[in-house]
Amino acid sequence: MMSNSQTKFIITCAPRTGSTMLRMMLNSHPEIACYGEVMTLKGEPNLGKKHQNYIGKTSQELAQIRAENPANFLYNYIWNQEHYQDNCKAIGLKLKYRQLQEEFKDVFQAILDDKEIRIIHLTRRNLLKRYISNRLAASGKTSTVIFNSEKSQLQPKVTVDVDKCIEDILSVQQTEAQFRKEFKQHKIFEVAYEELVMSNSKILAKLMNFLEVDFINLQPVTEKVNSDSLEDIIENYDVVKNKLSQTKYATFIG
Repeated sequence: MMSNSQTKFIITCAPRTGSTMLRMMLNSHPEIACYGEVMTLKGEPNLGKKHQNYIGKTSQELAQIRAENPANFLYNYIWNQEHYQDNCKAIGLKLKYRQLQEEFKDVFQAILDDKEIRIIHLTRRNLLKRYISNRLAASGKTSTVIFNSEKSQLQPKVTVDVDKCIEDILSVQQTEAQFRKEFKQHKIFEVAYEELVMSNSKILAKLMNFLEVDFINLQPVTEKVNSDSLEDIIENYDVVKNKLSQTKYATFIG
């Protein structure tokens, strides 16, 4: 059974901000259990190897419990100390903005009411690249590759509607600000995708301190599929560069 000092946390973010990379990095730490898509409206929850299998429930039964009372599932089966070994000091999961705002409003309220829950707020500084990544993901032209060193030889491209892109950037910025306000009474840790990609040791050390686990070198385990160069990815790059250079988002195209 775990001690009462166990840290409960969530990672909240917009899509395509590196949440899978962060989750995998955290799971490389023996004292952290971080779940991915366990809070969904369909499918069965996969609790993984760090979750003990003596809870007496099948995956189908857990899915039913989650459907009937998501907050009960979260607190009694994800954040329940009795389901983990003694060395597991921090337990968390990904809950993206949309999930909290639309799909699991009761869970959102429960977390807002519980000031012991710690919030890892994951953002992406270059929101143009986030928009492009989201477009490619929606079209099935990109994904996160785990434990794979091979890259596609064909670089997919996307044509960008600049007005829609700016609308998306503004929407993400507004949602980020909204969630900072919503969680202002919680302990919150801000981290950017760009810091994770660089494996910023100081930031990662602060993150482990935030979660109250021992410091180790966290292992990055994902590799980007697509080029990081916007010119390689955007079909109408010159048009996008010209239009964005006249806005406050000019730095995103640089």
